[in-house]
Amino acid sequence: AMKVYCGKEVSNMLNVGSGGNVGRNIVMELAEPYLDNGRTIFVDNWYSSVELAELFTIKKYIFSWNIKVQ
Repeated sequence: AMKVYCGKEVSNMLNVGSGGNVGRNIVMELAEPYLDNGRTIFVDNWYSSVELAELFTIKKYIFSWNIKVQ
């Protein structure tokens, strides 16, 4: 699946009840159909966060993300 980020959602759907974490919400929206199928979710560093990794770990999903070292 693919979703192009074009700025703030008009419906504000991505920010409801999440503290405004748009990256996490986009990943969860796109990954939802695949989460209980033993799939691995790969996430770019713009969308990744410790919070998202913890959420995937709690739900026992496989999650891989890039870390940029400065």
